[in-house]
Amino acid sequence: MENDNELETELDCYLKLFIILYADDTVLLSESQVDLQKQLDTLSEYCELWKLKVNVQKSKIVIFSKGRLPNNIKFNYKDIVLEIVNEFTYLGVLFRRTGSFLKAKKAQANKAMCAMYDVIKKGRLHNLSIECQIELFDKIVKPILIYGSEVWGFGNNSVIERVHMKFCKLLLKVKNSTPNFMIYGELGRYPLEIDIKLRIINYWTKLLSGKQEKLPAILYKYSLYKYKNYITWLKHVKSILDESGLSFVWDTQYFVNDTWLYTIVKQNLVDQFKQKWHTNVQESPKAINYRMYKENCEFEYYFKNLDDRNIITLCRLRTGNHRFPIETGRWENVARENRKCLLCNSGDIGDEFHYIFMCSV
Repeated sequence: MENDNELETELDCYLKLFIILYADDTVLLSESQVDLQKQLDTLSEYCELWKLKVNVQKSKIVIFSKGRLPNNIKFNYKDIVLEIVNEFTYLGVLFRRTGSFLKAKKAQANKAMCAMYDVIKKGRLHNLSIECQIELFDKIVKPILIYGSEVWGFGNNSVIERVHMKFCKLLLKVKNSTPNFMIYGELGRYPLEIDIKLRIINYWTKLLSGKQEKLPAILYKYSLYKYKNYITWLKHVKSILDESGLSFVWDTQYFVNDTWLYTIVKQNLVDQFKQKWHTNVQESPKAINYRMYKENCEFEYYFKNLDDRNIITLCRLRTGNHRFPIETGRWENVARENRKCLLCNSGDIGDEFHYIFMCSV
């Protein structure tokens, strides 16, 4: 118990004494109103000594709390009262006082959407190949989408994945209602959730293997010691390792090396996705024909070997983006067995298989 108390005291001291400096941005962290005011006073003395000037108009206070804040809370820098705000953008990431990153994710998605449409526009203007446009997305749009995801990547990331799927469906010129598993399958893509989880794990490994006197490492130790079962980010790291069969890594807080851990986690996440993809293909009623010719989630070679017009035609045929009775009947709520071919008198269901192999007309 004595060692535990010493550790807690040491970490508390670090929290109170350290000022975080990132380039020209300064952040003061505190767990109490009194302590934060002391830090502001200390910062004022430091700036006075070294003839530095703080832009008070841009300096804001964010109190992280889910409850209502008292009306009498205020903080002063010299004689100026600093504004208390509900949210603040720091290093490109939007922080809200509730601790929720939903609005931050939407902000990232909106920025990436603009870049995504620009890639689509340039791709059509210069007649770029499907493969080239996908690479442009990965180099230009994806970094915007998942920027800072080491911090906000836990929780529901569907708003991020929607931009990814929007791009892929615009690229292939298919309907928005096209099942996502078909898009993943045709292009050999994986959800961006995998990239986000890998970035989180990569950041976590750096906290453990990097210099332990740095503030991020100290804060991690403090959080792990004091709030292990309460901080969502910590629980998410544990969940990723558990999913990858690496629970012992979390329990021991030790791994052989960064590359080994990254490789194992990535392989497990990809394998889990592929297993889920195969399940969707086998169980989806829209994939009755699709599963006949699609076995693996991998980039299709017809994207390389056909001209643009035939690429889109074949892709639409494979993914159900046509006006065969099997599809139009779905829009009109016609029972599957009644979606007959209207060209011949066979009485067969008018699906892809019938028109390619069976229909006499």
